[in-house]
Amino acid sequence: MKIYLIRILVISMSVFLYACGSGSDNNIQSDLVAKNKDMNTLVISDIPLGPLGKSVIPISYQIELTLIPEEKSYKGRVIIEVNLIKETSHFYIHGKDLSIKSVFLHQADKKIEAEYLQVHSSGIARIDFDNELIGTYALTIEYHTDFSQSLDAIYQVEESGRSYLFSQMEAISARMAFPSFDEPGFKTPFDISIISEQKNDVITNTKEISQQVLSNGLIKHVFATTKKLPTYLLTFAVGEFDIVEWEDLPVTGVRNKPIPLRGIAVKGKGGKLKYALENTKPILEALESYFKTSYPYEKLDLIAAPDFAFGAMENAGAIVYRESLLLLDENSPTWQKRAYGSVHAHELGHQWFGNLVTPKWWDDIWLNEAFATWVSYKAVQKWKPEFEFDRGLTNRAHGAMRVDARSSARQIRNPINTNDDIMNAFDGITYSKGGGVLQMFESFLGEKEFQKGVQLHMQRYAHGNADINDFLGSIADGSGQQDLIPAFESFLYQSGVPSLKIDRKCVDGKETITLEQSRYVPLGIDKIKDQNWQIPFCYRTDTQLKNGMSTCELLTESKNEISLNQCSKLFLPNSNAAGYYRWNLNKSDWFSLLDSFDKLNGAEQVSLASNVIAGFKANEISTEILLKTFSKLVKSKSWDVANIPLNNLIRFKSIFSEVDIDEDYKDIVGRFYKQTFDELGFIANTKEDAINKVGTALRRMTSISALALEADDQLVKKELLQMLDKYLGDLNASKIELNIKEISSDLIPIAMTVAVNSKNEEYIGLLMEQALNSTDAIFRRNVLTALTSIKREDFGVKVMKSLLSDKKVRSNEAQRLLNGFMSNHVLRDETWGWLQSNLEKFLTNYSSFSIARVVSSGQYFCDESDKEKMKKFFTDNQSKISGAPRKILETAEVIDQCIALRKAKSIEFSKAIGDFL
Repeated sequence: MKIYLIRILVISMSVFLYACGSGSDNNIQSDLVAKNKDMNTLVISDIPLGPLGKSVIPISYQIELTLIPEEKSYKGRVIIEVNLIKETSHFYIHGKDLSIKSVFLHQADKKIEAEYLQVHSSGIARIDFDNELIGTYALTIEYHTDFSQSLDAIYQVEESGRSYLFSQMEAISARMAFPSFDEPGFKTPFDISIISEQKNDVITNTKEISQQVLSNGLIKHVFATTKKLPTYLLTFAVGEFDIVEWEDLPVTGVRNKPIPLRGIAVKGKGGKLKYALENTKPILEALESYFKTSYPYEKLDLIAAPDFAFGAMENAGAIVYRESLLLLDENSPTWQKRAYGSVHAHELGHQWFGNLVTPKWWDDIWLNEAFATWVSYKAVQKWKPEFEFDRGLTNRAHGAMRVDARSSARQIRNPINTNDDIMNAFDGITYSKGGGVLQMFESFLGEKEFQKGVQLHMQRYAHGNADINDFLGSIADGSGQQDLIPAFESFLYQSGVPSLKIDRKCVDGKETITLEQSRYVPLGIDKIKDQNWQIPFCYRTDTQLKNGMSTCELLTESKNEISLNQCSKLFLPNSNAAGYYRWNLNKSDWFSLLDSFDKLNGAEQVSLASNVIAGFKANEISTEILLKTFSKLVKSKSWDVANIPLNNLIRFKSIFSEVDIDEDYKDIVGRFYKQTFDELGFIANTKEDAINKVGTALRRMTSISALALEADDQLVKKELLQMLDKYLGDLNASKIELNIKEISSDLIPIAMTVAVNSKNEEYIGLLMEQALNSTDAIFRRNVLTALTSIKREDFGVKVMKSLLSDKKVRSNEAQRLLNGFMSNHVLRDETWGWLQSNLEKFLTNYSSFSIARVVSSGQYFCDESDKEKMKKFFTDNQSKISGAPRKILETAEVIDQCIALRKAKSIEFSKAIGDFL
């Protein structure tokens, strides 16, 4: 009894230290108590805050859980076969906030009593036993625990009067669901059985092989043994589902057996699964064709969850999606179809990168996410080329450069020492910069050569683990290009965006091009020490622009020279926009390039636009060049290129709000987008629609959004409101019947935004009530997003406080609402005040893994005083927010950039926008 009391005392001290510290696991280097051989003396032992080590290896699991969706908690029994590599009287596993009933080790006929003690708040537990042991044992733990109150581990969702259970284990939430060795380096088979009520369907990673009726009337569902998996890829879904049995995915030239395919949705929504199911086959086959390795698992379930922390999760054989990405049909908006395709291909791509071959530790999570991002665009472009996914990765890579420009930016392969580091590893650097760097080296090596390396990697490490050295070895061996490893590493092991200052000189008919590299630094960011990259650099001259050719060189020095036998009229520094670097030209070269804008392909137009904007933000390019570039971009036939001026003008209007540009802003937006609207109109019936239906629909949406929401075009707004009224019907009805034939689904969000800023309070109240009572994820999204744009301050504050507190608002919706209200300058201060008063309650809308996202809500400030208030508030509360320290630095730097750009460019922008008109 005395020993027990001492243990409790030490645990209490540990919790106190953690709560009073910074919230980082580094605050506790060692902790707590372990027994020695005689069970009486207590000693201090270091706690493995990073990897558990390899002295104890899990071999297999048997997991039995009793999951009743209506209850608050559940019980479980886990049997883990473990191999004790060396003699020990204790070892560590993972388990967070579990109530342990019994623990023992078993070997043949020998049963060894053990003790379980959680020794760290991150979920590290210690197993103690009397004597030192070595060899293979079965560790049995019986326990119970509450269902998670956030969107991780095993959590509850209410929908139409029914309760459901879903799970989210990545990154380290499996330890909240069951005791385990919860890290990616441990891959084992799992035998899973779930006990639940007869009315419930039960889904996990493998096929159900048997059912047994228990004496209490519950049903025990037994599932086939999984392939070797890490804990973060396990999944559970329990409830009264619509299960749509689809036709098997047929045998292919790569795969010699069919794959059962199903769609799972909550009751009443199964009819919306058809589009997702029928389009799975071409996407999966495109991936199999690329990898030349068959889909690795015995079945494929697509599960639509009404509330989910992320877009989707790649659980082996049973992928979970947020409903809005999986429940759609032919009438769904274009953006939703494109989002379904890209996310679905990403999760399917993970079945190879991440599931079949898993990182050894979280520092190589980019081997999951960057590769799934990169390969997804190959698959969807092959699936539906008319959706124009070919520029998707280029857009994302250039978007990542904005994050990578900060001094707080991570490197792609970043050290992972604490749980905070794990939380921060899933960001735009990992996904989008990682994907962009892969695209660059693939382009430089050649697609076929790079593919050989990827295929070799899949073969070498199938159902195992691999790290960065394994991967680079596969690429080098497969492509035969060993010399590219240092170049690859120069992008993986340092943060920042390389920037090339390009100077061209023509002497005696020959041209010398000087390329000087440095790290790109926008206004508001402190300059960082000198860095050097080995840059795969591909370019076009005016002659090459005509014949589609390009020239590539590896730039290894801080200053490089390229010599040409003749002088060129123009120079494009990033052919096909495959390179991950910034570039800057002198004024005359910018204008020469703009004069040839129509000769550039869509990706190159993206690169041109991104680098002009980057130059403007670094105070290296004038507003004159910026606006001239915008005037070219709006005429592009590539919808995403045409959208760039609108997105940036909206942001610049907010930044330069201290100068009076409202009327000039409306005029310039109207001038930029009126011509496109006049050509395309409201309805899809133009020649452009016949040529490119999807791209034209998105260009139409951009032009109408520009005119209605930014240029304040009264005729366009009136037409949208008339269509919306016909679509909504009677808002006073107990349940409205939406008439999708009355308006293009692409225009509904725009019309909703016009309505909430035009209609009276009674109308808006009815619209909000209809949305909150609806189970249609897209209708809810359209209404709730529009409500964040209200410009009437008093009424807007009422709406904000009502929605952020309403129990009918789903957790993922609450996160989006917070950012929407914070981005609204009219409601920002009131929203910030509300968050400060309600932080602890609001944090329950995030999973423990995504909780640091709340800090990013402060990025909309543009004032030094507000920045300091943001930093203080989140620093004071960082013990509640895993991953907060880095997010605070990142958010502060976003604000610094806004402050600096406002100071440097406000007057210039105001004058130039007036002169341009």
